[in-house]
Amino acid sequence: MSVSVSEVTRIEARVVRYDVATSSGWVFAPGCFAESLERRMLRLLLSHDWDQSIGPAVEIHRH
Repeated sequence: MSVSVSEVTRIEARVVRYDVATSSGWVFAPGCFAESLERRMLRLLLSHDWDQSIGPAVEIHRH
């Protein structure tokens, strides 16, 4: 599957819920990604495949 910028101009996603256990038992605390997000911006991937980047994240909202 290929997605072009002209087909999709904005994607919104909640990538983690804080203080709620995932199906694997992980619990993420608010701010746990702050240091790594200061170093680099996220990339959007197709199906978690690093060889299929569909673009950079342009802004991050922390709730």
